[in-house]
Amino acid sequence: MDRKARTVELTWSTGVRVLRGWWDKCWEELSLDAAHVRLDRLNNGAPFLGDHNGYSVKDTPGVVERAWLTRDAAGQPVGRALVRFTREGLDPKADMLFEKIADRIVANVSIGYRVHKFEKVADAEDGVPVMRAISWTPHEISAVTIGADDGAGFRSMERTESSEPNPVEIIDNTRGEAPHMERTKMDKDEQTKLQAERERAATITKLCNMYTKRYPDLADLAQRSIADGSPVDKVRELVLNRMADESDNDGTSQAPSGAPGLYGSHGAADMRVRSMAEALAYRAGARAELGTDAKQYRALSMLDMARICLEARGISPRLMGKDQLLRAAFHGTSDFKALLAESGRRVLLDGYTAAPAGIRAISKRSSASDFRSKQLLRLGETPALLKVPEHGEVKRGTMASTSASYKLETYARIFGLTRQAIINDDLGAFTLVRKFGVSAAELEASILVELLTGGTVLPDGLPLFHANRGNVGTGSDISIDALGAGLAAMRCMTGLDGKTPLNVVPAALVVPAALEVKALQITAQLQAATVSNQNPFGGPLRLVPVVDPRLDAVSKKAWYLSADPNVTPGLEHAYLDGQDGPDIMESEGFDVMGTEWRASLDFGAGVVGWEGLYKNSGA
Repeated sequence: MDRKARTVELTWSTGVRVLRGWWDKCWEELSLDAAHVRLDRLNNGAPFLGDHNGYSVKDTPGVVERAWLTRDAAGQPVGRALVRFTREGLDPKADMLFEKIADRIVANVSIGYRVHKFEKVADAEDGVPVMRAISWTPHEISAVTIGADDGAGFRSMERTESSEPNPVEIIDNTRGEAPHMERTKMDKDEQTKLQAERERAATITKLCNMYTKRYPDLADLAQRSIADGSPVDKVRELVLNRMADESDNDGTSQAPSGAPGLYGSHGAADMRVRSMAEALAYRAGARAELGTDAKQYRALSMLDMARICLEARGISPRLMGKDQLLRAAFHGTSDFKALLAESGRRVLLDGYTAAPAGIRAISKRSSASDFRSKQLLRLGETPALLKVPEHGEVKRGTMASTSASYKLETYARIFGLTRQAIINDDLGAFTLVRKFGVSAAELEASILVELLTGGTVLPDGLPLFHANRGNVGTGSDISIDALGAGLAAMRCMTGLDGKTPLNVVPAALVVPAALEVKALQITAQLQAATVSNQNPFGGPLRLVPVVDPRLDAVSKKAWYLSADPNVTPGLEHAYLDGQDGPDIMESEGFDVMGTEWRASLDFGAGVVGWEGLYKNSGA
């Protein structure tokens, strides 16, 4: 702890396994492999909170300065971070938390995160499946009373090597052996009691935190209940009674629209909600095959799923009408909203991936960390080595360079899923979301076609295709001779020094729809009877035909050769870090009585080099 800088170093995860879920329980394990953890959000000004209370900026005591992965003294992987508190005197709550950390009153840490991909490892000895998160994003760090990870805490208070270790299941995937439990100094009964107490405290904290925005006094209830040993059922009853005091007398339970739930927030991994989202997306037309767990939900309506979400939260919907049930599902739990959002995301990506790749096949995929121009500096060829005579001087050489840039732009639309549509089990809104996925793919392709055909001018002042570059052929139909001329031109292109041959080999033949059949014929693999009839572009120099109908609007005769964009620069496109295409966000509808989705695409593209492209205007 640095009092002057108001910073504290902490451990935010040791990857310990935690029991998750209500009925569909699983052991959740967070992989701390650098390839599995996305630290972008933590390193981009993520909040440091108290008890995961992120409802208001007024309740934010600090910020994460930086986060990293390392190993502890025992050689085990851990996640560490440096957090900075607000200036002294600016926020009394932040000052109090800082002093409690300094006095070792508050010693535990928890993280809020989102899991993108799970890997089922095995079943534990208790028969509960073990799910390892192999793609996940931590997005906030909190100081808490009791954390799920006993090894997570502030550095000055971390457990020493002599502390009792948590029971951790060690898996040797290389030998395919069954998992075994690490021996600890605790006996089995003590371990069971400790785990039960952690579950009780975590459940009470989560239950009260869902509603503290509307009922701030529930934060004190959580602390009292944890301290006096109150069972979870009693706390749930107290929370429901508190909500009933200010209800609208219509059978609904009020809660803030952004209340965190079991799904996608604070580390909860409710497999039931994921399975229902998968089943709903399948009903809405997503092509992915249903998983085993999702099949049991495929016949349920959206109202049926809302009812299950309420029952999982301990809220009985038996005396509710359809409208009351729906309002309770939206306001009394975030599971149902998360379910709808995840279903929408699946349908969106299904439409996006279903669209033919077309010209995207010859563009290098990249990523950008923000919306500023992405600057790409390219160095030219190294100078030739010169013979050095005995006692001679070694001469210096220079390298030419060039640069290119482009930036991301945001494209978005809002869709509404109305109350009537949910009650009627009308999946039409999902059709609109799927169409946005298709239009997102169309937008990307249109931008790339414009770069290829629109006379893009590069930093040297010349257009992409120019005789001085040697990447423009004499107008002719697609033929062995014309392709041979293109191959020779690409091999003989010179680098930035103007003399070093680049020896570029084309990998794709890019054509409009009008030339598709001819392109397929010229790249077909046929067994020729004589050498003179051999087609090199269907054999040793195999070209992959890439057809994009957007090219027809520009020219039905022009065709192109493209090198592998990952080897030789040409077209490049990028998404915002952590995205692979369009994404969807959900919020409670204001303009519509229901929920709203905002589908967005953060995408940019540019020409980063001319060496990998060749054009023939056709005949």
